[in-house]
Amino acid sequence: MKPRFHDSIKYKEYYTRNHEYCLRKARGGRFKQKYWPHLTTKQALAEWDRLFAEQNGKCSMCKTEKSILDVDHCHKTGKVRSLLCNDCNTALARVKEDLTRVLNLAEYILKHND
Repeated sequence: MKPRFHDSIKYKEYYTRNHEYCLRKARGGRFKQKYWPHLTTKQALAEWDRLFAEQNGKCSMCKTEKSILDVDHCHKTGKVRSLLCNDCNTALARVKEDLTRVLNLAEYILKHND
């Protein structure tokens, strides 16, 4: 059986030399499919770049500077809101974007903050 290209040493060498390009291209395809289906992959990457620059490379929630930020979107409407770090994006998902849960969580932290 002939090995697939992405299993070959040649591909691994290419990927190592062009790591950032490969990541960016893969990320652009995901962005286009999930968040901006009406845009081309190049336009979707440009939109991410615009948001990243607008936020000065910082998470919209915790304001921490990160090189990679996740696209945050409303799960009901699909509308893109901003870019968040992985921790904030995960936290938002864990509380199911429920304000009561968020307030209870804040109250809990304040109560047990020693």
